[in-house]
Amino acid sequence: MEIIEKMLLSAVAFAGIVVLRLFFKEFRDHKDPTTAMEEVLRRLFRRRNKGVVLRPPIEPTLDRRSKRGRLVTVFAEAAFDAAHKLGAWSVYARDGSKKVQKRGVWDKHIHTRDHASVEALSRGIHLAVEEFGLTRGDMIVAQSASEHAVDVLAGHKTLRDNRKDEAAALEDVKTMLVVKGVILAAKHVHDPGGDITKRDRASTLAEHHAQRALTAFLVELEAGQSNVKRA
Repeated sequence: MEIIEKMLLSAVAFAGIVVLRLFFKEFRDHKDPTTAMEEVLRRLFRRRNKGVVLRPPIEPTLDRRSKRGRLVTVFAEAAFDAAHKLGAWSVYARDGSKKVQKRGVWDKHIHTRDHASVEALSRGIHLAVEEFGLTRGDMIVAQSASEHAVDVLAGHKTLRDNRKDEAAALEDVKTMLVVKGVILAAKHVHDPGGDITKRDRASTLAEHHAQRALTAFLVELEAGQSNVKRA
């Protein structure tokens, strides 16, 4: 009876290994079952991190033992008017001791809402570097309600060839970050983790300010056109 139990256990173990090798490539790549299981668990529990990120080639990582760089969070949103091909932006940036809030209207054609969002996020990153005086080793966490803007900035999405203005804005901001040595993490506002309610409020505030800026500009634009007609 004892011999039969040992044979059954051996058969079950063999069948288990065959199944694991069939469904998990780690068991095919590693002869040691313990190592293979560690690789499987690491892959299964690894979270997808959308925040990528641009690290300057001279200093690819930060030494945890060294002095921690400055961390600035940026919320950048846009408003878009398809009829006039106009767009407005609003940026809210903060660190532990300072807050900056700015908005404006672009003096150029904005082709789509996605284009406006990319331009707004780029503007927010530029403002953060300028207003907070960021230098090598400092970090920006740029957040937006536009998944398109976050994905193209993080490199998860490739722009089509006809989106030259978006590509130019991205190239400009990436070059600036490499020159300054500032690390960038791009994050979608609605990604899980952290205080989502607080992030939503900051993003909504930026959206409202962008829309107000655009609305005010359109009112002035239409008033100016009416005065021209009357004259």
